[in-house]
Amino acid sequence: MPQPLLLVAYLAVLAAVAVIDVRTLRAPNRIVLPMLGAALLMSLTLPRPDTHEAVLGALLAFTLLLAVAVAGRGSMGLGDVKYGALCGAAVGLHGVLPMLMFTFVSGGAVALAVLALRVRARQDVIAFTPFLFVGVLFSAIWSPSYLVG
Repeated sequence: MPQPLLLVAYLAVLAAVAVIDVRTLRAPNRIVLPMLGAALLMSLTLPRPDTHEAVLGALLAFTLLLAVAVAGRGSMGLGDVKYGALCGAAVGLHGVLPMLMFTFVSGGAVALAVLALRVRARQDVIAFTPFLFVGVLFSAIWSPSYLVG
């Protein structure tokens, strides 16, 4: 599969999971895990530097988000961590940090706004995957993904 088509496939799945998460507050394993496995397998068909970009991007995103989930004691779910690994595979190693920075800044800004406007209470849950999805879009533009090529 040509690399730009692979990016479109990633974006389609990531968008679908983000919509499901907004509706249910769950990133379903039945979609995320097979796609993550497929993404890592598909990365093996890419040229060597691109394979490393995808695999290391997934590992870095997974590790950083798992650390946040553990430190936050439940403020972030493991579905977000697994979804984040898929996002990391999409943007590659060099795109993970811009993706996560944009994700946390935009997520924090929205959280502050909904708290200030009293739309939500502090203990309410807000879906995190849409912010990760937008972070992928930002990262693909800001630091072009290995898939944009």
